[in-house]
Formats: sequence, C-alpha cells, structure tokens
Amino acid sequence: WREDVRSGQGTFWKYDNGKYRVQYNGHWNNDQKEGFGTYFDKKGDFYQGEWRGNKRSGKGRQTYGGRPPDGFGGDIYEGDWVDDKRQGKGTLSLANGDVYQGEWKGGLKHGPGTFFYETTQKRYDGVWQEGVPTCGSYKDIKPTDVPPWPPAPKLQVLELMDGKGVELAAFQQAMEQL
Repeated sequence: WREDVRSGQGTFWKYDNGKYRVQYNGHWNNDQKEGFGTYFDKKGDFYQGEWRGNKRSGKGRQTYGGRPPDGFGGDIYEGDWVDDKRQGKGTLSLANGDVYQGEWKGGLKHGPGTFFYETTQKRYDGVWQEGVPTCGSYKDIKPTDVPPWPPAPKLQVLELMDGKGVELAAFQQAMEQL
C-alpha cells in the first residue's frame, strides 16, 4: 500500500459463497492492475500476463474452462491484448484440438491466419474480417508440418518413495480402527 491505495506486488482476496479465494495476484499501481499479474474469475478461468490501467494489455495467456490451475482440457488463447481484447498476433487452441494462429482485432479474428482442424487433418489458410473468413484455401495437414499448437504442459512425475511402507502403515491404521 502507498497513500491508502494498492501499490506494488500484492494479492487481492475476494469473499465468495462463504469462503475466500484469490482473485488477483500481481503488480498494482495507484489501485489498478499494472504490470505482470494473474487474474482468476469465479468459474476458474484465468489470465496470466501484462496489465495496463486495470485491463489486459500486452502479452498474455487466457484459459477458458479446463483444469485449474493450468487450464488443461480447456480453450487457451496466448498472444497480444489491447484494452481487454485480443489484438495483434495470437494463437487460440481449442479443447477439441483445433487451433487458430493469426491476427486479431477487437477480440475477433481479423487479417491473415491459419485454422487447423484436428478431426479432418485439414488447414485453412486465409484472411478474416471481423471474425468471418473472407478468402483462403484448404489444404491437408502434412506430417512434416510443424505443429502450430503449444505442446501439452509437462506434468511433474509424483512417486511414493516407499510405496510398500505407505501401504503397510495404511493397513495398520485401518486395523487399529476395527
């Protein structure tokens, strides 16, 4: 805090349905999200990236649905933002495996881009205007094509150091409760 307003690095907790949850963790300037931070909404969607004047602006990653905290299994947009809207270059990876890579304006596909269709193994290279494809062509996705989507996040391997010991302790505890 500085002069009674949020300033610097901090976490904002929100009281929802009888419990507290983190809504924003990151940098503040004059009581506004500014710089790098992570915002979590009550549905579990989250944005991690740059902020200017309380709005997503700059580079960032927004997840829609999927598993908290990484968005696995949901839709993910990664790219440029201006005034809380997708703007500039970005990639939208959909949960069904489809991917759009290209230009955005005002939150819509706008300009040159490529849409990859997972189920048909086709790609559409073309130009969009306000979210609508206006001209382009379909092609097969070749095995030599570099995958356009980001690789799945690598999950940390978790192993029990003494699996038999844990099993024995659990058995003994269960027997004691009889």
